[in-house]
Amino acid sequence: MKYHIVLLLFLAFLLIVLDVNAQQRRSKPEPEISSDSLRVMLATKGKDATLHGIYMRHLLNQLNEVESEYIKFGYDGRRVSEILDSVIKANSKEADAIIVDLSLGKRIEVKPITKPTGKFDGYLSPNVERMIFGLQWDTKNKPFLKNLKEGKFPDFDSDMEQILINEANQNKLVEEYLQKTILERARQHINSKFVFALDAKDPLAKKIGESIEAYLLSSLRSVLSSKNISELTQMMGVVDKFFE
Repeated sequence: MKYHIVLLLFLAFLLIVLDVNAQQRRSKPEPEISSDSLRVMLATKGKDATLHGIYMRHLLNQLNEVESEYIKFGYDGRRVSEILDSVIKANSKEADAIIVDLSLGKRIEVKPITKPTGKFDGYLSPNVERMIFGLQWDTKNKPFLKNLKEGKFPDFDSDMEQILINEANQNKLVEEYLQKTILERARQHINSKFVFALDAKDPLAKKIGESIEAYLLSSLRSVLSSKNISELTQMMGVVDKFFE
């Protein structure tokens, strides 16, 4: 009898140890790249190309995530690759430090892209509609539209929004306003999202992120300049929902 009790206690203890070990293995994050793979990449491709491949994978994943439910930045993948390559080569000491961190099993932290929260109907939020009324335009229909806005329709539907835009954009004021607003909203949306840091003291990630984000905004500025008012309104309907 005592033998069975001792055996049961031993088995219970063994199960507890195995469970703890399993939890520790699950909670420990996988390294960015295995030490063996890292050694092979360094031996065959070199330091710069190794880092380029690792960061480029994160950049493309993040870009795809942004554009899948946001707006298109019109970026050129080759240009993104060139910028990344130039930053790595211009910061050799920082690159060496990143290689050391990777060899120690550290992981690159990727910031999540925020999700839209706005629930308004149509394309423009009530706040953007009010901003359009605040622009310097005047037609015979403005008082009527303003009364509707202040009275029964604090949030215009898409048909009324189109009427508002047609009235207010006769001097391209709304077009210019939407271009500037979309660009600023996009800047806020991607700000520091492309800083893939191994830790708080990772200087290379900051330089890569700032360079890529500056390029994306420059590319988006060119895209916006070629859009008509209808296309800008649709783009505004997307970015606006992320800031309401």
